[in-house]
Amino acid sequence: MSQYLITLRCHQNDTQLFEDYMVLIKGWLKNEIKRYSWSIEFDETINRHIHLLIQGDYRDSDKVRRRLTTKEFKSIQINLNKSKTILANALRIDKVKEMPQKALGYTQKWSCQRRDHLGFTDQEIVDAVEFYYTTSRLEKSQVISNDWKHVNSKNFHAIVTDYAKKNDLNLKDSDIICLHMQSNYHTFIGMSIKDMERGFKELRLTHKCSSQADEYSASQQAHAQEKSYDMYMEDDIKDLLSYIKSLKDTNIKLNIPMNVFNIHKKYDY
Repeated sequence: MSQYLITLRCHQNDTQLFEDYMVLIKGWLKNEIKRYSWSIEFDETINRHIHLLIQGDYRDSDKVRRRLTTKEFKSIQINLNKSKTILANALRIDKVKEMPQKALGYTQKWSCQRRDHLGFTDQEIVDAVEFYYTTSRLEKSQVISNDWKHVNSKNFHAIVTDYAKKNDLNLKDSDIICLHMQSNYHTFIGMSIKDMERGFKELRLTHKCSSQADEYSASQQAHAQEKSYDMYMEDDIKDLLSYIKSLKDTNIKLNIPMNVFNIHKKYDY
């Protein structure tokens, strides 16, 4: 005989529909199922749902689903049309293929107040519940969690600012912030020391806690960028003038705009 694990949850506003379904399910279990176990999890909350384990002659889960929508359950179908519950999403049926003892323990968890069973001894229930909690704990301990947060040049400003604020750290203390973050699963792998120093400098300037050295460095950087741009433009102008001079001995007539002519006089050494 096969075992099936059934989960039923109605829309959070359909409390009465859930209770009506429970009444019909109990009747079906009493009349047709010789071995079953069920419990209502998160009772009296919007997440209320039932876990039901049955053992019967049903060939597959479709047969079980069909049974739960026929005969006495037809009245539920009528009420479903007036409710917010969608049966396709509310009803889940899985065939138990391995660890039936765990499935039994799952439907008799100690945290569930409303629960019942038939065809299982009390000792079988106790053993099954202990088996469920033990295997669940062992499986959870084997999961490798990745709690590390990768800080890179794209998210550096946002993450560091948020971290410093939450931990009451001063953005002036960049070394302390880095050590503090690394000890709390933050990694800066992929960022150069230069990028990090520039990032902290920008944060200090933005948050009005910069030093004179930061401000001097920022002004020097801006000046260097401006100077670099001027040098770049001067090189281009020199190339243009050299080209114009090379055309003097040709018959090509040049219509030089006034602004270019003025530049010609300025840089014609």
